[in-house]
Amino acid sequence: MTPAPPATRKHYGDDHARVRRLVSGAFTTRRVEAFRPVVARIAADLVSGLAAAGRCEFVADFGQPFALRVLYTFVGVPLDVEADVQRWTSDVGLLFGMTFPAATFDITRTGAPHLTYSGGIHCCLGAALARVELQESLPRLAAALHAPRADGTAD
Repeated sequence: MTPAPPATRKHYGDDHARVRRLVSGAFTTRRVEAFRPVVARIAADLVSGLAAAGRCEFVADFGQPFALRVLYTFVGVPLDVEADVQRWTSDVGLLFGMTFPAATFDITRTGAPHLTYSGGIHCCLGAALARVELQESLPRLAAALHAPRADGTAD
């Protein structure tokens, strides 16, 4: 089995502290809170599009564009490079022999790792931003989508 490249391994001790110091300043609570109106605007724009259409494929029409627009805007990546970023991600995966399986929800799967923001020295740097995303998007979705229902079966 080929070991993971250094950039994808969990870091501990001095290596971990060095990497965290490089990026943690961008994800301060103060900066995230100052960015809240932008998150609210992105959520409102996408939700209004869903409501106007009357139906949607939620992940493709809201989840993915919302997450990407927020992150790209937060870190200063132009929104018009999404296709390039997806291609680069695939190329990097191939370069390092990594695969990115399609996201599927299987309620019967076992052995899946927990999905939390962790804690301690490995606490997710984006946790504050993720909380703001939820706080700004969920009330808008609930208000706009009065009686959502499945339209067929999930793939």
